[in-house]
This record gives sequence, structure tokens and C-alpha cells, in this order.
Amino acid sequence: MIQLNIDEQKTLKSIKVTPYMQKAIALIEDFVENYPSKDEKIAYMAVFDEIFRILNEAKTDVDIYLRKRKARGEIKDEK
Repeated sequence: MIQLNIDEQKTLKSIKVTPYMQKAIALIEDFVENYPSKDEKIAYMAVFDEIFRILNEAKTDVDIYLRKRKARGEIKDEK
């Protein structure tokens, strides 16, 4: 397992509880789990080669989430 410093741990925790990041996190975890190398560090490094694809794939879910929040009056703009 990769060891994170305290600031990195806090940042990761805040990202993991951010609702619009859930799909991207799931896609990253799926990528790491299915990466050919069983070395987790290598797999996480490879995520950066795929980050554009991962974020684009998550965009639809993020857009839906933001539209729902706008419809409930929680936010004014989806952007």
C-alpha cells in the first residue's frame, strides 16, 4: 500500500466524500484493480496515463448530479 503523508491523507479523504467525484473514484479504483501489474504503485501511476479518459467517462454522471442539485435549488448554475 502507498503511504501518504498527513496532508495527502486529508486531501484524499475530502476528495472521497465529494459527491461529484464518486464516479471518477470508482473508475480509478476499477482501473487499478484490473491493471495487468499486481503492483498497486505501478497501477496508480498508470492512472495518470488514463486520467483524461477516466474524467471524460465520469462527466455524464457529474452532469446528472449537478442537474439534480440545480433542480432542487441547491445550486444556481451547473457549471
